[in-house]
Amino acid sequence: MDKRLVFASLAILFLAAIAGAYSFSGYVTDSTTSTAINGATVTIYSGATPVASNTSDSLGYYLVSLPTNGTYHLNTTATNYLYGFVSNKILSPTNPDKTVSFQLTPSPKGGIIGA
Repeated sequence: MDKRLVFASLAILFLAAIAGAYSFSGYVTDSTTSTAINGATVTIYSGATPVASNTSDSLGYYLVSLPTNGTYHLNTTATNYLYGFVSNKILSPTNPDKTVSFQLTPSPKGGIIGA
């Protein structure tokens, strides 16, 4: 095999590994109507430290990329909903992507409750 081809293949694998090779994705929906929640913020924590976040789109979909594997906690907030929280989700080299979806409960008082 051509050494240049092997080198190029290894370089591509290396670049893919350092460019946010780990991620969480999923949907944020209303628990009573199952409709998408646009603009929900999903924040990823390592311990008590926030390390990344993103906002859900009009379909309720979010994607948050992370540079390293590890154990993470996810918190979701949206106006007029109670917050959502999931702990101890593990990303590893053999499981670099996880789907975590949230069904948020409407807040009877409005605003973000529990954030």
